[in-house]
Amino acid sequence: HNKSTWLRTTVTGPGTLFFYWKVSSEAYYDYLRFYIDGVEKTSITGTVDWQQKGFNIATGSHTLEWKYTKDYSITYGSDCGWVDKVSFTQ
Repeated sequence: HNKSTWLRTTVTGPGTLFFYWKVSSEAYYDYLRFYIDGVEKTSITGTVDWQQKGFNIATGSHTLEWKYTKDYSITYGSDCGWVDKVSFTQ
């Protein structure tokens, strides 16, 4: 409770990023979020099966981060998120 975990990498653009993700969490309280350079681009919460996301990455060096954040109480579902098949093509 009241914790987060993250996965982070750096890429050099321009390029295209694709990844799959899913989450099993308490809806609207626990989130799996995706950030580019510290700016949240999208998030999922609740029970969401595998879905693919894609983003164009601008020229230069960029930090990519996936972060699962758990609120202060209530365990629901698996209480976690998954990220898989991350690919970046220049």
